[in-house]
Amino acid sequence: MNTFTTTIARMVKIVAPVAAIGALFATVAAPSMAQDVNDRLHRQHARIEQGIRKHDLNKHEVHNLRARDRAIRHTEIVDRRHDHGHLTAAQRARLNHRLNKTSRGIYDHKHDVR
Repeated sequence: MNTFTTTIARMVKIVAPVAAIGALFATVAAPSMAQDVNDRLHRQHARIEQGIRKHDLNKHEVHNLRARDRAIRHTEIVDRRHDHGHLTAAQRARLNHRLNKTSRGIYDHKHDVR
């Protein structure tokens, strides 16, 4: 073999494992991002339920907060459907922003901040 072929062979030996590791991390990270949205929605649902038990939320507030959570879940499902089960960074940021606003709304309603 000449020097050029030897150099290419060495590069392939180095690059191939690095690319495989990168692909592995990408596939492992995707479900955790989906789980993050689901975990936040689950925690928000628990906070709403706690507000109901403690009588911190009235039925109109509960209806509004649950509708917002349903809308977020629906948006996530539609976004994933359009991108083969994945969320783009922009979609994830938009969902995160809406989750933050809903979370703040739960806090405000539970503490009667208007």
